[in-house]
Amino acid sequence: MVLSKTNTDTLCLDSESRGASIKKAIYRYNLWTGMYMLEPHERSAINVIFTVLGVMGCLYTYVFWKGVIDGWNALDVDGISS
Repeated sequence: MVLSKTNTDTLCLDSESRGASIKKAIYRYNLWTGMYMLEPHERSAINVIFTVLGVMGCLYTYVFWKGVIDGWNALDVDGISS
């Protein structure tokens, strides 16, 4: 099979325009996740939901590890081994 010069990336994305690398990343993200099949407002809603969930996950992880480290340090200060 011979590849033609009708590559979708070069046809759909102007590589010389401003912000072309960001547009290409968004284009590939939409293809990879299958979000290209959704309407723009549906895409935005899903992105907002997953962004909020991601931020909540990061905050939960931070609070969890902060508690673990604080608890570990409290053991050293109280002197259980002394």
